[in-house]
Amino acid sequence: MDALRKRYAETKHADAARNTLLDDLFQKVDDMQKTMDRNAFVLVLIDGDCMNVRATLKQPKLGIPHSTPLGLH
Repeated sequence: MDALRKRYAETKHADAARNTLLDDLFQKVDDMQKTMDRNAFVLVLIDGDCMNVRATLKQPKLGIPHSTPLGLH
């Protein structure tokens, strides 16, 4: 009888672990869906006139390459 109780307890624990895993996965999917629903966009500016970019538009301190402009005035 002790063996049956032990197996039942193990099964009960496994079910709880499975349910926790599924809840976590569903939460992550919901978070991803919310992120996708933000209508986020990326703006890319391609500078094709070969003019130099002002030094004030470059900030290498942020871990961005020195030649990457951050904004326009």
